[in-house]
Order: sequence, then structure tokens, then C-alpha cells
Amino acid sequence: MCFRESVLTVGSILPGIVLNTQVLPATALTLPITVPTTFTVAPTYLPDAPFVNRLFGESSWNKFRCRGEDSLNRSEQPAWRRTHSFLSLVPDKGNDFGGFNQMQRGAGPGGDIGDFGLVGFVDGRLSEHVNISVNFGYILNSNPKGLGDFVLLDRPDELLTGIGFDFPVNKHFQPIFEVRSTQYVGGRTPNAFENSRLISSAGIKIYPRRWFGLGAAYRRHLNQQDDATLIKRTSTSTSGS
Repeated sequence: MCFRESVLTVGSILPGIVLNTQVLPATALTLPITVPTTFTVAPTYLPDAPFVNRLFGESSWNKFRCRGEDSLNRSEQPAWRRTHSFLSLVPDKGNDFGGFNQMQRGAGPGGDIGDFGLVGFVDGRLSEHVNISVNFGYILNSNPKGLGDFVLLDRPDELLTGIGFDFPVNKHFQPIFEVRSTQYVGGRTPNAFENSRLISSAGIKIYPRRWFGLGAAYRRHLNQQDDATLIKRTSTSTSGS
């Protein structure tokens, strides 16, 4: 019996994924052996918390963000245009035991020098009761490093887009709808189950008084993964006699 494997070179400390196994019968020289039949050597990870592995909940400081904003508007323009840039710093890194332990609890990705982002916005009023907001941005993510300054994982960059509408019916009631996308781009460690999020949200804002407001919303992940996704994104080894 032989196995044919599709091999992918992967650089990270994370293990691959085994989805199915097969038990080979005992022989005169060996006991029964369990071998993988459907697997991938690429790991699966959350880009925001790639090393999380605890089954219990934790609270921690994930990121500290320094942000600057600049308006590109002139007072007579109907649309409001602005940009903001930011630097996200993480307190826990992979080059010491305490920091890596916190990363295993979900305390951020451990980017070595922080993450740099630039996002642009355009807001405008289409009519008396319809406003629109559009944004586009890019986040350059740094990689976590371990002792000896070696890279633990090559994180993807993020391409951000979004569009939102709000409908100020009157001074007390305002429905809102938006769609946001986060696409993972750039060179990165292959992710077996990578999911570039496409999320929609719908909600309302209620203002009983000028100084007091309430809000509620429903959010849905539009491109969730299913069994077909797993079949497409795994390397399958085929057995034959």
C-alpha cells in the first residue's frame, strides 16, 4: 500500500491539520497503525490571535492604538473627507515566556514592532433622510518573533473596505445599515481555513432626548465556511494498492 501526498512548504511553528485517519491492520512485525488520510501541512490560525489554544475564557490588554486624523475638507464642500493613520502596539510578545503564555490565552498576535494602518473616509448626504459613508484602508502587520529573533509566523496584511448608510427619519429615530470587508493580502504563512471576513450589520439608534441615546444592531458573517470549504482547502493523500 502506498500514499501520494501533495506537499506544501510552510514556515511557522504551528502544526498542520489532520481531518481523517485510517487504521492499517497489524502485520507480523507491527501493531495496528493509525495514519492520516485527509490532512494539510498548512496550519489554521486567527490572524488577530494566531497562538490562542486555551479552552477557557481570558481577559487581557490586546493592543494600544495611537491615532492621528486629518480632514481634507473645505467648509463649502458637501462631502466630508478625512483620513486617519494609526500605530497599534501589543504589550505581549513571543520573545519571553510570560508574553508567549499570554498570547496562548488570546492576548493579540505579538507583532514585533506594531501594526501600521492608514484609512480614508468619505461621508456625504444623498438626501434629507439618507447619508452615506465609504472607507478604504490598509494595515501593514508586523510578525511575532521568538528568542533569537526568529519569526514565529508570517502574518498577513489587511485590506479594509466598507460602505454604510444611515437614515435619519427624525431627530429621535435613525436606522443604519453597513457592509464591511477585511481581505488578507500580502506574503504570509498559508492558512488552511483562511477566511477574509465579509460582514453586514443592520440596526437602529434611538434618541429619547438630545443628550441620551440607545442603539441595537444585528451582525451577520456573510461568507461563513462549511464542509465544501474544507474539501477545497486541504491536501488529500490518496491510497491505492
